[in-house]
Amino acid sequence: MDLRRVRSFVAVAEELHFRRAAERLYVTQPVVSEHVRKLESELGVQLFERTSQFVRLTEAGAAFLVDVRGLLAQAAEIEEAARRARDVSATRLRVGLTPDVLPAALPGALRTLRERHDLGPVQLRVDGCGRLLDDVQHRRADAAIVVLPAPVGGFRVVPVATEHAAVVAATARGRPVAWAELAAEPLFVLARATSPGFHDSVTASFVAEGLHPRLVDHPAATLEQLLLDVSATGRRAIVPASAGARLAMLGTLLTPVAGGVAAHVAVVSRDEPVAPGLAAFVAALTAATGLRAAA
Repeated sequence: MDLRRVRSFVAVAEELHFRRAAERLYVTQPVVSEHVRKLESELGVQLFERTSQFVRLTEAGAAFLVDVRGLLAQAAEIEEAARRARDVSATRLRVGLTPDVLPAALPGALRTLRERHDLGPVQLRVDGCGRLLDDVQHRRADAAIVVLPAPVGGFRVVPVATEHAAVVAATARGRPVAWAELAAEPLFVLARATSPGFHDSVTASFVAEGLHPRLVDHPAATLEQLLLDVSATGRRAIVPASAGARLAMLGTLLTPVAGGVAAHVAVVSRDEPVAPGLAAFVAALTAATGLRAAA
């Protein structure tokens, strides 16, 4: 049933005058007359008695008026719900990140968004790099924070930080550790599928020193799981230096790698005009990391 015809019927029923109903609806009188005529034809009943002197509801029209007022009220509620959903969708931000990325900078960026911008909730999801980029491509996420290099061809890529390597162990080290020392032992590292950028940067740093690393891909879904295994096994792991903010509660200690690898961290989004919410998020994140992002 065409709601425009229903609204025209209600206006005529309440005004009992076609011209006044048309003025109320900001349309012409012939439009209202046509809507009523088509509605009566669709229903197969006469809704009004009309002469040159008066317009009044038939018995069927009076009964129909009671029902359609409820229908229009429901339609208004549905329209309002759709508008609210649209508004939430417009201000909501869905961001994916790999388990090893920016643990210290994110809380500050999120606080800035909450305090300075009229944004809805920021939904964060941790997953492997490949799945995160697939989510962005297929609009299940607005952006992903990943370590480069990564398969980001066709995406908009904004560098937001640099990341260095560090070694985590259950016992403290008083000095930076050398790559040559690390090459002599097996080291846990998050699986390459989880964060290929950091994994490949670490491998490249060993190779640049003429070394062949003994990296053991760890299947942990989170960095915390990897760190718990460090405590349990006594084996060391190589992780992003920014992981230090998450180590204290796990009883593990961080030692920087001398001349450690510098991997680039970037926000990856679809190659299209950037929504205001995402632009605000990138600006807040670059401010939190201290890196000036490209425009």
